[in-house]
Amino acid sequence: MKRVFPLTVMVIAMAITCSLPALAKDKVDRQAIESLVSDLKSGTRQTRDAATKQLISIGSPALPLLIKALDNPDHQTQEFAAGIIGNIGNKAAVPALLKALEKKPPRRYAIVWALGKIKDERAIPTLIEAFRDERADVRKTAMRSLLMIASPAVPYLIARINDPDPIMRVHVITSLGELGVASSEELVLRSLKDPDDRVREAACRALGYLGSVKSVGPLSEMIEDPNWRVRINAINALGLIGDASPVPLIEKTITDQRFIVREWSSRALANITGKRYKYLNENNEMVFPYNMYH
Repeated sequence: MKRVFPLTVMVIAMAITCSLPALAKDKVDRQAIESLVSDLKSGTRQTRDAATKQLISIGSPALPLLIKALDNPDHQTQEFAAGIIGNIGNKAAVPALLKALEKKPPRRYAIVWALGKIKDERAIPTLIEAFRDERADVRKTAMRSLLMIASPAVPYLIARINDPDPIMRVHVITSLGELGVASSEELVLRSLKDPDDRVREAACRALGYLGSVKSVGPLSEMIEDPNWRVRINAINALGLIGDASPVPLIEKTITDQRFIVREWSSRALANITGKRYKYLNENNEMVFPYNMYH
């Protein structure tokens, strides 16, 4: 699965690897830092990027004014300040980031990203709660942040796998799959029986990452799920696991009413058997899929 970061945060992250203008940390005064923070509001990308690099180079001495900038009425300044704080990586900034996130600023995904970048366990419960956010960019960034924190987040995620909110369950299961938490396989298998289509889809997808041969039977049953997205993800997972036993069942899905299911069936079969399979595309033509797995 491809992961997309907010563009601005990517620019900030890349800034660390760029050559930084010489600005001795021990000679930087408050006025100089204030000027650089002010430049984050600039409409000129060159000015913003230069200020970003300088502030990252200064590091922790810039934190007080960067933290103050999290409350700046200018949304761009808030966003850049959060990203820079994340790249500085000082855990002392975590309480301020958590407090700023409570106010739900428009570009809060940058704060969520910063919390993941700093990798402080104190942020884990808040990042998991961000799975409930109404904005998709915040939910996706929260997942990415938890993946950056990695192992310390696992117990918190497992504790929420049966949350009453299906959106929470979807993101928890997806995170466990992407983290490759093999110990969660049994819990994820139970989620194949979830009444919510989205949760069953997420469970199938996760088992493609962490499933063992034990998952093959339950996933094979999901091939007949009434929801076509669930069917695709079950077939895809079986292809990733690579066990040959479900091949006859997957071959039957080559005639599925949804062409995209047929397409993924041919991919899974090729992945398992090493042979290429044609499928009937949307133009009623028998063709090979354009590639295997993304």
